Amino acid sequence: MKRNALETYAPEEIYAYMVKEIAIDGNFGDVDWLSVRSYDSSGNLLEECLEDYNLVNQFHGRNKEDIHFKVGDIVEALCCNRIDFGIIAALPPTPEDLFPVLDAMDDSYLILPISETSDFHLHVPPTHVFRLSHFVSEENRANLLNKLKS
Repeated sequence: MKRNALETYAPEEIYAYMVKEIAIDGNFGDVDWLSVRSYDSSGNLLEECLEDYNLVNQFHGRNKEDIHFKVGDIVEALCCNRIDFGIIAALPPTPEDLFPVLDAMDDSYLILPISETSDFHLHVPPTHVFRLSHFVSEENRANLLNKLKS
């Protein structure tokens, strides 16, 4: 079972661009971006999160029209400087969900990656989730669908 999609990319290939806005002279600790945008290798905007990651309880949910995937979609997700295949198990919260306390870190998809561990999951921001660009074997597709069902 192939665990990591990044292994299939040549080093000279550009997968995507990530642009993170940070505050000059800001003192925000570990999380300091004000907005994040992702672009494909041609420079076309794929996704953006314009929420300030430093503000607590200021995110009210992602608009439904800005959610580009659905539960059950198999995607590629950028996590810890690598790309993993996974299946979407839950969508980012929306304003209609009426969660009482949210911040920009809650703007994420719940993804079950290809993994030997059955309870392993990822919370991935929309800017870090991409449509499939490489082949996923039928075995891995079946494993992901089984993870979603269980």
